[in-house]
Amino acid sequence: DRTMYEHLVKTVGDAVYILDEDGRFNFVNDALCEMTGYERDELLGSSVHLIKDDRTVAEAEDALRDLLREHGDDDPEDTSIAKLDVELVRKDGTRIPCTDRMTLRPLDDGSFTGTVGTLRDVSRQRRREQIFNNLLEATQDMVGAETTGDVADRVVAVATNTIDAD
Repeated sequence: DRTMYEHLVKTVGDAVYILDEDGRFNFVNDALCEMTGYERDELLGSSVHLIKDDRTVAEAEDALRDLLREHGDDDPEDTSIAKLDVELVRKDGTRIPCTDRMTLRPLDDGSFTGTVGTLRDVSRQRRREQIFNNLLEATQDMVGAETTGDVADRVVAVATNTIDAD
């Protein structure tokens, strides 16, 4: 079973990480390295602040406190998951919109030992949403257009702002 899980975590498309109780990386898969631009040895032992800004870390800490409260109230077999929309900071400084799903690391004796999480790049989804919103807004504008020239101008503006092409 362990070999199967290790293979799954290493090959899954989403970035997988394990943080210790101080927020340092104990484990990262290849997808996280690829997503962030960091080598595995640069991430392991480093603080999560390396890839998340202060605001994002504060939001994650708030979610973690909520998970700890829920864990104390619930059946120990239940696994609560926090889901956050975050911007991951790559090594080159660029940002990637992601969904961060995290939970408490399995607790053997009831003590907090860190978190396990996944990061999913949602930049393509956000781009599709932007295109859809641009098209919806353009359609609404075209309904109010008085001439075919006005419609044509709006079509050109939408195409220019929506399609990534010269």
